[in-house]
Amino acid sequence: MQLADTRDGAEPLDIADFEIRTATLRYLLGEITLFRKRLKLHHYTGHFLATDPTDSPFAIPSLNLSEADGVMLPSFPLAGRLPAVVRKGGFIAYTPRQYERAFIAECQSFEQYLEKFTAKSRSTLRRKVRKFTREFGEGSFRAFSGREAMAEFHAHAVEVSRKTYQDRLFDAGIPADDEFRDSMLEAADQGICRGYLLFDDGHKPVSYLYTPIVDGNVHLYELVGYDPDYSKFSPGTVLQFHVLEYLFELGQPFVFDFTEGEGSHKAYFANDSRLCGDIYLFRTTPRALLLVYSHLFLARSVALLTAILDRLKVKKTIKKLIRRSA
Repeated sequence: MQLADTRDGAEPLDIADFEIRTATLRYLLGEITLFRKRLKLHHYTGHFLATDPTDSPFAIPSLNLSEADGVMLPSFPLAGRLPAVVRKGGFIAYTPRQYERAFIAECQSFEQYLEKFTAKSRSTLRRKVRKFTREFGEGSFRAFSGREAMAEFHAHAVEVSRKTYQDRLFDAGIPADDEFRDSMLEAADQGICRGYLLFDDGHKPVSYLYTPIVDGNVHLYELVGYDPDYSKFSPGTVLQFHVLEYLFELGQPFVFDFTEGEGSHKAYFANDSRLCGDIYLFRTTPRALLLVYSHLFLARSVALLTAILDRLKVKKTIKKLIRRSA
C-alpha cells in the first residue's frame, strides 16, 4: 500500500530522509503518562533548519505503509499554525504539539552572543556563575568528548539523574542501560556527541547535559538534569553558560538547538526560533480516527483543567505536591 501523492504543488520530501522507527504516543495527564501507544512509523530524519517551512506535510514520497502504521514528521517547520487535525485525500494529519523551536546561531563570539541579553540580565547571569564558582571551586565545569571521557561522563550523569524527579516519576533522565551507553560510546568514537558536567569541589557531580551533534555542527540539547539539593545555586543556568562559552572558545561555527518544545530556559538563552509541529500522518481508518481523537480529547480536557487550576491559583501548588511525592 503506497502513500498517496497529495503534494499541493510542492516537491515531495526526500525519501532518503525517512527510516522506520518505533515511536511512542503518550496519553498524558499533565506530566504523568496514563498509558502509551507504541507505533511503527516512517520517521522523517531531516533537521528542522534544513527543511523548508513552506513544504506541505502531505508532500510525502511513495512510502510503503504496509510496513508501518503511518508517518511521523517530528519538529516539522511550519509557515503558520495548523489545525490539530486535517483530513485530506484519504489521510489524516494530526499535530498534537506546535511550538517555537529555539536555537542559537549567527554569532561570531561569546561576547557578541551575550549582547542579546539586557545589561541587567547579563549582570544577573554572571553573578549566578560567580556564586557557583565561589561556592564549589574553579574546576566545577568539565567538558567531555571521546570514548573514555564519555564513559566517565555517563557514570556521573546517571548518578545525578537518579536524584531528579524527572527520572523517578517520568523515567525521563539519562538512560542507565547498556544499550544507550554503547550507542553513546559509538557516537563518541565518531566525534558526534559531547557531555558536560558541573561538580561540587571537582568530585561530586551536580548537573549534566548530553548533546548529540548532527549535520556537522548542530549541537542538540537532548538530556539534562541537576541534583535538586543544589537548586538554589541555579546549576542548570550555570552549566548552560559554561557550555556556550566553551563552544565559542573552540572557534568553530555552530548551532545550538534546544530541540522540541518550549520553556523559560530555552527562551532565555536562545537568540532565534522557528515555529514547528510534531505531525503524525495516517490513512483515514476507524483505528486511526480513534487513536487521534481520543488523544486530542484527553489533551484538551487536561488543558481546560489546567486553565481552571491556574485561575484558582492552585496549579503550582499541585505541581509541587506531585513532584515532592515522587
